[in-house]
Formats: sequence, structure tokens, C-alpha cells
Amino acid sequence: MKIITRDFFLRNVEIRVNGTIPQKAAILIANHDNSWDPPLIISASKKIVHFFTANVLFKNILKGSFLRLSEQIPVQSGKKTLNENGFSKASYYLKKNEPVGIFPYPVDLIKKKRVLYTGVIRMIIENDVPIIPIRVKISEARKSKSFYDVNFDKAFITIGKPLEGFREKCKKGMPEEYYLGLTKELMKHINSLEC
Repeated sequence: MKIITRDFFLRNVEIRVNGTIPQKAAILIANHDNSWDPPLIISASKKIVHFFTANVLFKNILKGSFLRLSEQIPVQSGKKTLNENGFSKASYYLKKNEPVGIFPYPVDLIKKKRVLYTGVIRMIIENDVPIIPIRVKISEARKSKSFYDVNFDKAFITIGKPLEGFREKCKKGMPEEYYLGLTKELMKHINSLEC
């Protein structure tokens, strides 16, 4: 996946990376403003990153095959069984010492709007691994014609230091509003990273 992404889709893109993604189990939290954010982060990593990915993307034959081959994790709001399987897979990959990526504030492809998800807090509660904030920024040079047509010529990826003291705030049994507040705090931290 990394070779195809870097040498085919992103061959004409200048990618600047500040920081290092751990080559071990970690929860990578990042902004998600462009469909190319996951491939860009994967291209900056020496190991495959297993991202929580919208289930609707797996229904496309070509995209779905690509996502399954790279062991991405299908999830969808309102699909309890699918999501439970997703959290189980994420924990499995972390136990294999592989990083898992999650976007706390993506565009929900079913609801067609940005949604703040507290699943990241559950991930932190259930898995005692480093929490790594990442910010991706691209320079949009032209309009894309399709998902496969890269619409930028430069990408900046800033990998922050592991968050200290945040895990202690993530407690079981708290109200949803509390978890939403923690998720907003994570997004604020991500957006504060300089690219």
C-alpha cells in the first residue's frame, strides 16, 4: 500500500514530515480535512497504520479491496456490531505492536456532515499505549476530478510528542458530555500543532 500510494498517487507531491511516528503500538489521532490524510500519514510511517475507516468506502470494489489489503478497520455510526468488531480489531493490532489511527472529527459519509466522535476516548481507556497527535495540512493547487486525482502538490505532516497526563482524564462511566469535552480537547491540541 505504501509503495502504491507513494510511487503512484503521490509521486508528484512534495511531502514534508516533522517528527516520527512510533514503530510500535500507539493510538494516532489526527485531523481529517481531506480524503488523502490517511494515505499521507501511512506514507510517513515505517509500519502500516490501521485506520478506523467509513464502512461505505469498503462497498466500492476497487477501494474496498485496497482497504482490506491494507487492513483498515470498517466502522459506521449506528452499526453497533460492526463498531464493536472495529474496536476489537483495533485492540488486536495494538497488541501486535502496530499503530492504530483514528479521526475524532471527520465528515460522516452517511450523515454528510462533520461529527465529533468519542470512540477515541474509548480507545484510550481500553488500550494503555502512547497517544500521538498528528496534524496534516495540504496546499490545494487545483480541483480534483476524482478520489484518485490528487488535488495538491505539497503536504505537511506534523507528528507531535506523546500526550502526557491526558489518559488520567479518561475514566469509565462518565457522561457522554464529558467524553465530548475530552474529544474537543484532543482536537484543540491537534490543531495547535504547527505545519
